[in-house]
Amino acid sequence: MNFYSAYIIHGNCTTDSSMEMKKYGVKRIVSASGGNAGMATAYTGKLLQIPTTVVIPESTPKLMVAKLEDQKAFVQISGRNWNEAQEKALKMAEDSETEYVHPFHHPLIWKGIEPIVDEILEQCPLPVSAIVLSVGGGGLLCGVLQGLIKLGLKIPVIAMETQGAHCFNAALKAGKPVSIGEITSIAKTLGALSVTPRVFDLLPESNVISKVASDKEAIYACERFIDDERCLVEPSCAVSLSAAYSNIISDLVAEGEIKK
Repeated sequence: MNFYSAYIIHGNCTTDSSMEMKKYGVKRIVSASGGNAGMATAYTGKLLQIPTTVVIPESTPKLMVAKLEDQKAFVQISGRNWNEAQEKALKMAEDSETEYVHPFHHPLIWKGIEPIVDEILEQCPLPVSAIVLSVGGGGLLCGVLQGLIKLGLKIPVIAMETQGAHCFNAALKAGKPVSIGEITSIAKTLGALSVTPRVFDLLPESNVISKVASDKEAIYACERFIDDERCLVEPSCAVSLSAAYSNIISDLVAEGEIKK
């Protein structure tokens, strides 16, 4: 179950990570995120009854601030983007009793996300032709790839990003993690300037297809999905839906990249 629609709770709420923090006497949790990771960390901190501070960039929507505060998190605004918010969070976590929870670059995060693959395979009535997901810093992507590798599967993973928040696509073109300089996309919660290096460790054993959609295509997917399913999602999530609504999937089928 994903409380508050935050997939990354799969990672942040793992038994291992919770036990580690309890074991080492953590008195405070700090994280930097204006999206799912911040929400998941706030929720986890509340479960563990450990005071939690989430540092968010200035671009974070006010609605997300309210949601974080609903989870009893202390919210601090710092920096123009996630990377600048992280600098503040790391300074706050310098004392020995404070644990910094990285939103996407941590083995326990990836491990906690792995079971999503099992859930997909259990719930899908037909053979899975591809898995579509959004990429910000790459935590979800790494967790899904690890889950597939553990099962010995090379199901294609379509990694969707918006132009202006396309750090994974830029990294693939460069052959290594690189900074895209600034986040210009409307999908602010995909706002990492560079992808986790871990993804490059997993690529040789995986089948990843990187695609970049425009903000316009992501917004169009929001509109189509609310009409079709009566459910409103943000552009960071809708960019995955744009793979269907903007014919990316049908084009990949026609090109033989994925099976129908």
